Amino acid sequence: MPFDQVMREISRVLAPGGRVAHLGVHPCFVGHHVDSPDKSEVHLGFVSGYRDAIRVDDSEQFGPGIRSRVGARHVPLGPFLMAFIDAGLVFDRIVESGDGLVPWILGVNAHKPS
Repeated sequence: MPFDQVMREISRVLAPGGRVAHLGVHPCFVGHHVDSPDKSEVHLGFVSGYRDAIRVDDSEQFGPGIRSRVGARHVPLGPFLMAFIDAGLVFDRIVESGDGLVPWILGVNAHKPS
């Protein structure tokens, strides 16, 4: 299911004033379009594909982890944040985190207005 549909469903079932938290990989710095952010402290390699909101099933790219078995759906940062807004949710906090050259974790806390 596309991320925007997930956020609309979450908003639909949330009571007014209810909260939602999302913690996941940062769409700008982790994905099929970028080297692992922990490979280097001085350089991050990118390839085309960041703007493409697509499903990626490239087991060679993902290595031996779970994503090699189930794939992943990349959502660029703009559409990711707009999914919350379009679902009628209001941001309380957005946090980037992770050790290394760039933040590789993105946390979002939002609520459904009363």
